[in-house]
Amino acid sequence: MKSRNFTITCLVLLISFILFQTCAKDDLGREQNFLEEEQTSQESTSVIEKIKAMGGYDVKDIVEFRDFYIVEGDVAFPKNVKDFKAGRRASSSFGTYRYDANNLFPLTGTSQFIDVYSYISTTTIGDPWFDAINQSISDWNSGSSCINMRLVNDPNGADIYIKDMFPNGDGGGSSLYGFADNFVTSHHADIYINLQFDSGNTAVNEKRNIISRGLGHTIGFLRNDLRTPATPSMLGLSDVNSIMTAGIVDRDDAIIGLTATDHQLRDHLYSSTNDCGLARMTGTINGPKGICVNARPTTCTWSGSGVIDEWRGSSNLNLSNETGTSVDVSATSEGTATLEALQNGSVVGTLSIRVSGRPVPDNIYSTVITGPDTLYTNLFNARLYRLSDPNFRNAVTSVEWVVFSYVYEGADRFIQIQSPYAGEQYWAMLTAVTGTPKGLYTVQCRVSNSCGTYTFDKEFFVDNTRIIALEF
Repeated sequence: MKSRNFTITCLVLLISFILFQTCAKDDLGREQNFLEEEQTSQESTSVIEKIKAMGGYDVKDIVEFRDFYIVEGDVAFPKNVKDFKAGRRASSSFGTYRYDANNLFPLTGTSQFIDVYSYISTTTIGDPWFDAINQSISDWNSGSSCINMRLVNDPNGADIYIKDMFPNGDGGGSSLYGFADNFVTSHHADIYINLQFDSGNTAVNEKRNIISRGLGHTIGFLRNDLRTPATPSMLGLSDVNSIMTAGIVDRDDAIIGLTATDHQLRDHLYSSTNDCGLARMTGTINGPKGICVNARPTTCTWSGSGVIDEWRGSSNLNLSNETGTSVDVSATSEGTATLEALQNGSVVGTLSIRVSGRPVPDNIYSTVITGPDTLYTNLFNARLYRLSDPNFRNAVTSVEWVVFSYVYEGADRFIQIQSPYAGEQYWAMLTAVTGTPKGLYTVQCRVSNSCGTYTFDKEFFVDNTRIIALEF
């Protein structure tokens, strides 16, 4: 009986302990959730306050969408205050766009290319979104500003990404046609397009205007009709058809693309004076002063500030393995070659290279070795062989005379060569010593420099010394 009561008592205590632990966890969970909600609320308030503090934005109709606040209908700011960079865009490969006290958005980087990658289109002409993106990029690139966008096939390292706002296909009921980042968290900006807007029947002109407007936002342009700093109003202009005007994307019968006022504003904000505001690099190209034609590639390196966008060579140079700090060069023809290092389309370094080849006779068909066709064995039967016209294109650094035979190995043991002879390096005195095997031999003159050797050959026959009988 006591054992039974003890068992019941233990069960009651165990159940009480479990209930206590559960309640404690629930209370801890509620407290943790409360703290997280409070922190989220504080961060949200901080982001909204930062947006207001920037100035130039109308925050009356802030819309929450996923992880963003949508301001002015299509400008996105992150809800996470840690991702928010008020008043400044982060550096990227094409430079820094910033909202500053002068209301300008200057390029200040090491490359003026703005790479755009699209997730919403193919790369085929005739794809409506592909055509719209190309036309929009062309709109922003035209004129005399520093803006130089290009559509790329590789998403790695792109500066602007064009994405589907509703990749799961659930955007049919949304009134948003798209929005664009006005911030950067990982050195790029995103444009989100609602591909289901109007049941996917977005008109051709609307597509172009949507993309053009999105590109404008990613590089700092705000709404025109709100008279924010980065608009025609800053120049004392008024243009209801500006691409940055609210609703312009809905009017497919309106002026398409950038207007003349938009071009004027773009050229003002992104002025091409002073190298487009890009840091002018200084340095030198380190490399050889001379190379040989058709030789193996030689590496040239950049020594200076920044990196090189493009290497450019003269027509007789082949370039390979190009990087921001080095390039391999080889030459295809003789003469003077020029290697240039370019930054933002401007030449920031030049290297002049002398391209040489092996020695080649001026009279390639008439320059030959002259000398007897037969050489008799005897120390007293030495004979002279020489080049008939020793004039060469390209420098000559050495001249060598050798004798060989396709029949007898080690022909130089039998044929003695004296060169230079009488002070002339293109002359050689040959003697066939007694015992030299009869047969055909070749004398060769090798004219060389660091780029190669040009050879001249002459065959001759070695015979025994003639014995002349004398009669008394």
